Amino acid sequence: MLPQPRILFVFGTRPECIKLAPLILEAKKKLPHVTTCFTGQHKEMALPVLDFFKIHLDYNLEIMKPSQTLNDISVALFSKLGSVLDTVKPTHLVVQGDTTTAAAAALMAFQSQIDVIHVEAGLRTHDLKSPWPEEFNRRMIALATKWHFAPTELSKNNLIKEGFSEQHVFQVGNTGIDALRLVTEKQSENLNRYKHESDFLVLVTLHRRENFGSEMIALMQGLKQICQTNSHVKVLWPMHQNPQVKKAFAEVFTEIPKNLILEKPLDYFHFVNAMAEADLIVTDSGGVQEEAPFLGKPILICRTTTERPESVDCGAARLIGTSKEKLIESVLELSQKNAEYKKMAVKRNPFGDGFASEKIINVLLKNLIS
Repeated sequence: MLPQPRILFVFGTRPECIKLAPLILEAKKKLPHVTTCFTGQHKEMALPVLDFFKIHLDYNLEIMKPSQTLNDISVALFSKLGSVLDTVKPTHLVVQGDTTTAAAAALMAFQSQIDVIHVEAGLRTHDLKSPWPEEFNRRMIALATKWHFAPTELSKNNLIKEGFSEQHVFQVGNTGIDALRLVTEKQSENLNRYKHESDFLVLVTLHRRENFGSEMIALMQGLKQICQTNSHVKVLWPMHQNPQVKKAFAEVFTEIPKNLILEKPLDYFHFVNAMAEADLIVTDSGGVQEEAPFLGKPILICRTTTERPESVDCGAARLIGTSKEKLIESVLELSQKNAEYKKMAVKRNPFGDGFASEKIINVLLKNLIS
């Protein structure tokens, strides 16, 4: 028998909370020493997710402050996470994805000779500026990682091509689909809140840093024109609270069209319901590209590159860039629910079957304990 591992989960954003919650629940059932540390990179958006999944926090670093920069986040983490490592003395540290929280935690673990477990490993655009800073973060995390858990065959192959040992790279699916499966299994009601029978409902999420400025304004101008000239299209927009997003919106939308529903960020449960209710999703998010195919919802990806090409390759998504004209053209075409729309609106599982967490824990049980 190997010595019992002491596993520390470090996470700080809403997507990390969503994607690590099923894994934390599975780990607590099967592994002996599991500790959770929430950095607070997001706060209002993240804590309701933890409440929903009933995740107990052992540590909350509360690093969030108004208008924080990426360097602010890094400095706060380097200042506060060290004492947690000294107290818990983990043998393994789990990070998810490509956030600043994940990158800083992985670097600190590596420097402390703690084995890093990376969930959602191997995603690549091969362009350090897109998405920024995520592409850099995920590559840096990979260098610090001992155990790589890749969601797809493509992401697994990315890691192997980069020289990481096949013995430490595992294709397991994406834990975000686990979370989505758990939520949809719990849903006992159909929250049809936004859409009437004749509406074509478009759910919008826009927040990527590399789109701030002229690209974000162009996309918003496109959405404005769609609303003003197509009464059958209804746009539901849970507005991200980043000041840059709100500033661009205020510049473009001097008046709110009647068919634009502006909401504050939805909690995870209600966002899943909004996706299920929508006819089309317009997004620059990463996680939504994984979730929408599982729900059978067509996606327009407002980026020039994606580290999740599986959603495009399987026919669920289109990569349309940030052109106002391309956005208008694509939304209006699909709003007719033509043959192309029907081909896209099919349930698919390119990112796994919803049981990635169980597969990850089984690998860890085999390699860290038995």
